[in-house]
Amino acid sequence: MTEKTTSRNSSFTMPDFGKVPPQSTQVEEAVLGAVLVDSSCIDDVAEILTPGMFYKDAHQKIYAAALELYKKSKFADLVSVTNHLRDISELEMCGGPIYLTRLTKEIVSTAMVPQHCHIIKTSYIQREMIRIGTELQTRGFDPMIETEDLLEYAEKELYELGDTANKKEAVTIGIILKRIADTIAIRESAQSELIGVPSGITELDRITMGWQPGDLIIIAARPSMGKSALAIQFARFAAQLKHPALLFSLEMTDAQLGERYLTSETGHDSYDLKRGRNIIWSRIEKALHDNSKTPLWIDDSAHMTIYEFRSKVRRAKKRYGIEVVICDYLNLFTGSDDKDNMSEKYGSISKMFKQVAKDCKVAVIALAQLNRSPEMRAIQFPKLSDLRNSGEIEQDADIVIFPIRYRMVGMLSDENNRDLSEMARIDVAKNRNGRTDSIDVRVSDDCMQWGLPVEDVFPVSDKEAIDFTESVKDKKEPF
Repeated sequence: MTEKTTSRNSSFTMPDFGKVPPQSTQVEEAVLGAVLVDSSCIDDVAEILTPGMFYKDAHQKIYAAALELYKKSKFADLVSVTNHLRDISELEMCGGPIYLTRLTKEIVSTAMVPQHCHIIKTSYIQREMIRIGTELQTRGFDPMIETEDLLEYAEKELYELGDTANKKEAVTIGIILKRIADTIAIRESAQSELIGVPSGITELDRITMGWQPGDLIIIAARPSMGKSALAIQFARFAAQLKHPALLFSLEMTDAQLGERYLTSETGHDSYDLKRGRNIIWSRIEKALHDNSKTPLWIDDSAHMTIYEFRSKVRRAKKRYGIEVVICDYLNLFTGSDDKDNMSEKYGSISKMFKQVAKDCKVAVIALAQLNRSPEMRAIQFPKLSDLRNSGEIEQDADIVIFPIRYRMVGMLSDENNRDLSEMARIDVAKNRNGRTDSIDVRVSDDCMQWGLPVEDVFPVSDKEAIDFTESVKDKKEPF
């Protein structure tokens, strides 16, 4: 029989295939002996290993005791660890004082400790892969387990193991500065103020300098403000300017998204498009031709966990070179656990979005709902504190944008008596790496187009439609 190992699923026992699971108890003894002889070694060990990575139960307990003392800024030497194990009644389970003393007797040098730690970690990851594979096999034979639950389990376990295996290490400032200098040289040669994926709204791009890889952008508003239409427009402009985009919609079908896209692209009234009235086919044919190879992918899965989201983004990044991901909307995703606390649930989702943005080097644009607080104010402009259910969304976001249609908040004119019925405000309320500001833009009646010029862009006629994006399609950036 093989020994029971401690892992994320502590009740799981390693299967007996007639083989000894990957492990190296000799190396484990060397690491523990080095820690007990020279307490300073634990600085290196604690950065790489957790107690569960040791194969033997006794070694797990000894290291956990040393780590506990280390966290309390106490020495983790032989005497201290022995006393601590005695205090918590685990000394005899670890072989007693004799075994701990023996660990220290065979240590000649502590120079190899980091290398030995990596050997222990590698063996642990191999054992975990065996555990996950065996558990998947067991669950796969169980007719009571749904396929979706099985896939979610696999994604969750492999994701967590991947995080353990690929723990990022610190980089020297010299290397970081060299990377930045290379990036600045590229920007200088491009002669452009835009350093990220363009939004298609020039004044907004001047504030954000484009959507940056690794950034989490939150677009938050009350219902019917047009945030979904704005997000679709961001996706459309990015893709048409050859920045591959992936749009997740848990609320609308791909057909509904397609209609909105076509409305925005051709300038048709959305109501007319739904009824099949007043159709200018030349515009539709041009839109079909122009978008036949547009690098925009749409996923309209009705339910999605954050692990599925991460997996899909990683695959899309590898397969299509995705640069921007749009999520409509954050509150419909399922968190890592079935948390009753909504703040914790949405906090875990926003953290995953941010982590995916960093790991995959993409800009993640997520839509979010606001609570009702703005409606209680005389001037119904939102604040960061209005983000629904979780202050962690505000904390995780690099940029927070509030789209506000003046008509929807009861402002039909300003102090200069200008008509605001077709105007909207885009408020950049948070910008971690830049300035905050707000801009006024014109919005179409059905809210499918943001940032329209004041004059009519699509006059009603049977002549060839003016393509709203033509002015930027031949440019590398909109400035």
